[in-house]
Amino acid sequence: FWLAVASLLVISGVISLLLLTVLLHFVAKLLGGAGTWRNLIRILLGFFNKWLPILFFLLYITIAVTFISLLSPIILCFVLVLVGLSLYVSVKTAGKIGEAYDFGAGKGCLAYLISLLVIGLINGGIYFVLGQSLITALSAVTPGA
Repeated sequence: FWLAVASLLVISGVISLLLLTVLLHFVAKLLGGAGTWRNLIRILLGFFNKWLPILFFLLYITIAVTFISLLSPIILCFVLVLVGLSLYVSVKTAGKIGEAYDFGAGKGCLAYLISLLVIGLINGGIYFVLGQSLITALSAVTPGA
């Protein structure tokens, strides 16, 4: 069971990254960028391969300390570091997008935000449809509903 769940998570992560980069490419082109999707992939994967393992390890440590300390205020130290590192990675990602399309980090940030907004809307629509279908399925099974 867990192997199937892990496989689905890996597949959805790869699809999400591909969708993000395709959206980034089109938005960056609309903003006047002069880069290629292949170059964007090369730059972003190199950057993500460096920083995401650090970010996920810090997240793992934060979750472990949360369970061990039973929500003690010491968690705020870990959360502040996690938030700071997340912001740093986001700002550097915008800079890398700007680097890939030969415009500044400002347009890279705009392209990144627009792409994340579109992905958020797509995910929201998917979650809404799945939630409605779950409610419908449960109401059909529940007697008296």
